[in-house]
Amino acid sequence: MFEALPAGLFVFAMRLTDMSLDTLRLLFMMRGRKLVAGLIGATQAAVFILAVSQVLRVRQATTVASAA
Repeated sequence: MFEALPAGLFVFAMRLTDMSLDTLRLLFMMRGRKLVAGLIGATQAAVFILAVSQVLRVRQATTVASAA
C-alpha cells in the first residue's frame, strides 16, 4: 500500500512527460522535421512503456501481498 503513492506520482510524472513530448512531436511534424519528430516519438514510447510497467509492477505486488 505504501508503494502506491510514490508509484502513482511516478506514473503522473511520466504521463505528463509523455503528453509534453506528444505536443512537441506534433509541432515538429507540422514543421516538416520528421527525423526529430521520429526521435521524440521513440522517446515518448519509452516513457509510456516505463509508466505502464510501473503500474503493472505495483498491481502485481499488491495482488501478491493480498493473497498472502
